[in-house]
Amino acid sequence: MTELRMRDAWTVLESPGLARLWAAARRKIEREGGVSGSVSLADLAPEERRAIAGLLGRPQGQGGRERVDLAQLDAVLRRSAVGQGLPEVLERFGGPLRDRGAEARRAEAERRAALARSSSIYKAGDSQKSSVV
Repeated sequence: MTELRMRDAWTVLESPGLARLWAAARRKIEREGGVSGSVSLADLAPEERRAIAGLLGRPQGQGGRERVDLAQLDAVLRRSAVGQGLPEVLERFGGPLRDRGAEARRAEAERRAALARSSSIYKAGDSQKSSVV
């Protein structure tokens, strides 16, 4: 694969017609972790339908709605001139992917720990009051 061919492939992937697909895929992967499931895009403009159909190598949909399987999209990208999967493509366009599930679990654990600390402080204060009376 030549550098020019790879540069051309990245130019295609950066087209405005794919911007909503990349945003939806990023949200899905960050929320659920991993390349699985699908994203649904509604009210697509003709250029968006054309870009998605061209990328996936399938006929252009007639309606304004498209469902894109993320595992299929990942496979298409890996076989393409860019030779990288969906997570790598998303990171190139928008920076590191977040693991929102892990972030939520961490925040919940921190919240529970703070509650446990405040509860033990409150209980310690109550026991001191009762011993003084």
